[in-house]
Amino acid sequence: MNRVTVLSFGYWGWGTNTKQLVKLASEWEEQHGFAPPMWVDVRLQRQARAPEFRGDRFAEATGAANYVWMGGLGNAEVADPQGNGIRIAKPKQAEALLDIVLEKDEQGQKVVFFCACPLICEGGKPRCHRHEVGRLLLEAARRRGVELTVAEWPGGEPEVHEIPLDDRVIERWEAKQFPRKLVPRRVPLLAAQGTVFRFRGKEMELLTCLRTPILRGTNWSYRTTDFEWKRGRFSEKDIVRFKKTMAKEYGFTPRSV
Repeated sequence: MNRVTVLSFGYWGWGTNTKQLVKLASEWEEQHGFAPPMWVDVRLQRQARAPEFRGDRFAEATGAANYVWMGGLGNAEVADPQGNGIRIAKPKQAEALLDIVLEKDEQGQKVVFFCACPLICEGGKPRCHRHEVGRLLLEAARRRGVELTVAEWPGGEPEVHEIPLDDRVIERWEAKQFPRKLVPRRVPLLAAQGTVFRFRGKEMELLTCLRTPILRGTNWSYRTTDFEWKRGRFSEKDIVRFKKTMAKEYGFTPRSV
């Protein structure tokens, strides 16, 4: 059996631009030989602050055939706090999710299961219930003998992109977002989570990793991780170390059985 990949996604920041999100995801999948993805909503409730994720609004953007709500895989702590932080309402529903994943894989589609949380991990520890959904899905796959990988959307292999930047900007860097307009066109808008931006000045360098892009109005930005800067140049070992550190910190590393 070929390995199957399922993707996890947090839509924070996309609440008014779902059509563009669906278009971006569909184009990425088509570039990699897949049909537009199947979106599985794993929120306990759908009364979202984000207007285009309330009720059936997101299904209107994806098309009804490419959307399903599985509230049983939502975090029960949202409605009934018991101090556990993360508690899946109906853990056995992971079996039903795996059924969907395998069915869609046969049809040339990937599944993206999603909620609102922008970070699946922080400080190397699970922050969002999607992490637990992924664990339950992997357990279900192990029981069935399915080779499965759970990765953060959009999947793929992290790369390293070198980008020139003024030393003064590097030295004063504080933000965890970076405008697309300052990035060379050769760098794709969508890239694997954990892809490194290596900003190079004349005397300084800065490293940060990509998370998901967001769109506000007509302005694209890259979300980024924590960063590291130095006077002089980073070695290749420095970059590998930084990439591994951020992958652990933010949960970028795919999980497989």
